[in-house]
Amino acid sequence: MKDLAVYMIGPEHRTFSLGVLKHMLEYEDCIDYAYIPNTNESLGFDRIAEEYTRHAIKHYRKRFTGSILSKPLDAVFEHELYKRTKETIEDNFYELGFIGDVEPDIIIMSLSTPSYPVGRILADVYKEYFPDTPIIAGGPFFKDDEEIERLVDSSKIDGYCIGHASSLSRFLQRYRNKEIRYSAKQGFSGDVDGLSGFRLKVDSKIVGDGRGKLTILKDGMEVPYTKYDNIVHMNIFGISSCPHHCSYCSTNKQKVSNGERIWRKKIKEAYEKEHMPVYISILDDNPLMYIKKYTKLLERLRKDRVEFLLASMFVDPFNLVNNYNDVLAFLSGYCSQDSKIFIGRETHDEMIAYKMGRNCFGRHRDQKILDEEYQRIKDLINYANTKHMFDSGIVVAYILTPWENKRTISKSLEEWKELTDLGAHIVFYGLTPGFSTRLRKMHRELIRDVNPALYYRIGSFVSTPDNLSYDMLKDVGRVFFR
Repeated sequence: MKDLAVYMIGPEHRTFSLGVLKHMLEYEDCIDYAYIPNTNESLGFDRIAEEYTRHAIKHYRKRFTGSILSKPLDAVFEHELYKRTKETIEDNFYELGFIGDVEPDIIIMSLSTPSYPVGRILADVYKEYFPDTPIIAGGPFFKDDEEIERLVDSSKIDGYCIGHASSLSRFLQRYRNKEIRYSAKQGFSGDVDGLSGFRLKVDSKIVGDGRGKLTILKDGMEVPYTKYDNIVHMNIFGISSCPHHCSYCSTNKQKVSNGERIWRKKIKEAYEKEHMPVYISILDDNPLMYIKKYTKLLERLRKDRVEFLLASMFVDPFNLVNNYNDVLAFLSGYCSQDSKIFIGRETHDEMIAYKMGRNCFGRHRDQKILDEEYQRIKDLINYANTKHMFDSGIVVAYILTPWENKRTISKSLEEWKELTDLGAHIVFYGLTPGFSTRLRKMHRELIRDVNPALYYRIGSFVSTPDNLSYDMLKDVGRVFFR
């Protein structure tokens, strides 16, 4: 059995996922060394993508038709700005912190749809430094899609993991034991059969099938957390899953993997080790659909005399309609003025909700439900104001789609103005065409005016109605209009 050094690379918003994966692999004795670049302090994925987008929108506005719709990401790879970005990364690779003290035996990348082009750049550069080192990519971008296989096949990425990364440990164990081998010329060879959740290059072909599962925590496995001056911050996940499976969502359908018992133990361990309150962020997609599970966890922590605070969580507005009083009781019981919640409003229009696949237990949300959701969002904000909760803000998120028109944008601006006056923060997302969700695939058939940078990154940013307008939304290139 050989020692195995792994580089784990990802954009800033996937750093926690990489931390969990690192501890899982160490616990299962798959690796001996793991290096995760601190992209929060260096020019990492997200900042590179932002810089690329800013310059592209300013200097490279172009109209594309026809062939770009069949090969959208290829247009970015052939673009002059992409090549210059690659040169910048090559010239500053060490300074950007992408190489550690030990040479890697394997490189793992965790990518989302907007960060894939940057991941491809880094794969190219890593191969220049380490030509005989395989690169495996994973994350929500990678699903069972023939076009993704074509893109991966044409890049320096040697394989990818579909779904969650639990199957990565089995792959690394075989690779470490030399049951699976790699050469730059032929790709992988050896015992590659039966690896669910993987696609690997083998003799110029891509082989493999199945999906990986969500990471299952074990008693002896460490969970990463962030230590501050007077608190500990920990993310928890896998207690519940969302039953809606909306078309626009890139979250993989998953089964529950971690019960409240294991998280009770991990939170208690962090509290007793650091002797500081634990701020808990719930990463599950729809936790308030399963209030009893989280109530059980938090009440047992109180019984254990663990000091904690619910720092942040996601709120599906349908829960406010269907279960408003229970939601208020939960938030009042476990949140404070330092807590933050994110509400997925997404759209106010029934037609757009139908086209974007905004579902509720498999049914599209009609106008009545959407109107009720909006009223309950306002009720919650007003309630929080009277109770002095969420001083750091309630965030309400919208998605802007190719089906927007002046009427829908004007209505959005009205809602944003009203919610901002109540004290909420507005986030809107302009989804780009791509592969990882059904909505993105539909976008490719609808787009008529395409900015190449928009294939590079999902534009998401906090703004206020004071500096938003219909013309600005159209001109900034983050929303498409037919």
